[in-house]
Amino acid sequence: MKQGIYEQSERQIYPIGMRYAVDDRVFRYCYAKEALDAQLGAFMNKLQYFEAALGANYAGTIAAHDIGAKLINFPQGGDHNAVLSIEAHELAGGWFCAGTPPFSVRIKDNKAGGVGELTAITLAHGMPIAIPANTRCYAYPNLYANVVNHGGLTFGDGDASHVLGTVVCVPEMAITAERYFWGLTWGIFYGQCGHWANLIGQKENVRSWCFDYNGAMVCREGGFVIGDGEFQRGGYIMMDGNGANGGDQLCFLQLAP
Repeated sequence: MKQGIYEQSERQIYPIGMRYAVDDRVFRYCYAKEALDAQLGAFMNKLQYFEAALGANYAGTIAAHDIGAKLINFPQGGDHNAVLSIEAHELAGGWFCAGTPPFSVRIKDNKAGGVGELTAITLAHGMPIAIPANTRCYAYPNLYANVVNHGGLTFGDGDASHVLGTVVCVPEMAITAERYFWGLTWGIFYGQCGHWANLIGQKENVRSWCFDYNGAMVCREGGFVIGDGEFQRGGYIMMDGNGANGGDQLCFLQLAP
């Protein structure tokens, strides 16, 4: 390999999101928008998407597009990222989605487009249905293209117990900001205990766990209780550990096989 799973690079060597399977583990090629902690869940940047819709809070409206169309003229101007231009290739490997009528198609590439301008988006496949003018549409970058460290305060939330992003991978080592790396998405890793991880490997038949707002593990008896019941599920614990005397944090990650 040109870049090993325990290496990071300042330059992009593989396509973002590229899948690499080794032994019983799966990795995706990622870009770290900020420094990432080792062996903790790393999050997609939930602020990095664009919309076009008609309504009081939306400035961009899209023209009608025929069934089978691969070129989308996307008007960036909704209230999500309304002040940001779309950079060339920023959406490559992401998704173009419509809400009315609903569908999702992979984005092959895009040209640059400023706020209030039309951004040319090329789809990997023709649209399965036609969309009328003023359809509510969204353009999402590749899930692995803007990976950030925490899902709470990093996103500007006032309560650190609120997870505002989705974990997309687990870095095997600490990653420097603005580096490319292989993020684990499936298989064995050694998880880190979060603030509420009071049953990691300490209770028989309590094996499932979730990610907390730092990408660490949450595990409680009886499934999950108020305060962490809606956290993102991460996988299962491999060992029971040593009962009440201590647990074990070897886990099987279940994000993207």
